[in-house]
Amino acid sequence: MQRLNQQESLVSLIRSKNILYEDTIAQLMDGGLTAVFNTESAWHFFNNRAYRDYINDCTNIAIDGIGLKLALRLRGLSVERFHGPNLCEKLIASKLHYGNSILVVGGHDENQKLVESGKIEGYFPLPMIRDVSDVSSCLDELLLFIKRFKGRKVIFVSLGLPKQELFCKWLYDSILMNSRMADEDIVLVPVGAAVDFLSGHRTRSGKIWQKFGLEWLPRLVREPRMLVRILRSMVAVIAVIFDLKVI
Repeated sequence: MQRLNQQESLVSLIRSKNILYEDTIAQLMDGGLTAVFNTESAWHFFNNRAYRDYINDCTNIAIDGIGLKLALRLRGLSVERFHGPNLCEKLIASKLHYGNSILVVGGHDENQKLVESGKIEGYFPLPMIRDVSDVSSCLDELLLFIKRFKGRKVIFVSLGLPKQELFCKWLYDSILMNSRMADEDIVLVPVGAAVDFLSGHRTRSGKIWQKFGLEWLPRLVREPRMLVRILRSMVAVIAVIFDLKVI
């Protein structure tokens, strides 16, 4: 591990962003790219240049992850933890007030239930994505889907870290370069599995686990493959605390 220089400091970068809080969700409307940044995100920030570029480019950032919250506090930055499903629920609840259309791109087919129940306005499934070439063929169809809806489009992207952030950057750049989309007001929010909890495809841990930031523990029992992600997150917490660069 090597010490980060000041320009690359994760803590300094987070300080420069529009940090979201429960009572200031309207601030999300101030930019096209948003990050829901959890402890595993810190791992990808240190180890993935393309993901790091996305975080540099985004306007809004919501901190999700008890380990990251504690590490940032030790670095002198006090933030509120904004769990992914709660962020989605807040945005859905506020959509009428702000005149938003809430759309979901990617994720499980059960997301269609959110449209049927009236929670969101539209769902666009995506093919299995390895790289941008896998979705470039459906770009025109995706842009037509987005354009069908009125008002500001808040788009939840459900693909998982770091794929969803790279997809958001590609989609946002594609929108900017498309003259037909010039007047569209679009906010892209990569949310991972948060939408799955809203649709019922996955079950959230109980309130007690959530309160103490341990909701990952019951999920680890259900999904042992998460162990690798948890170990990465532990390394990332150390990197944030000591301002290190993971090699």
